[in-house]
Amino acid sequence: MDADPQLHTLVSEEMSRQRQTLEMIASENFAPVSVLQAQGSILTNKYSEGYPALPVSECVDPGR
Repeated sequence: MDADPQLHTLVSEEMSRQRQTLEMIASENFAPVSVLQAQGSILTNKYSEGYPALPVSECVDPGR
């Protein structure tokens, strides 16, 4: 992720959030490690609806 430092920071923060919190949203249950490896991203666990300018959740679209 050296190509985009901002994206690297956001993905790292999401990884920390997933490891340090209890997720109570059924649609965001954590995928097994084998699925994460196959899909290539921790963002597999993240679900979002809506448009970027009208975020449903600040966790999905920080800074808006």
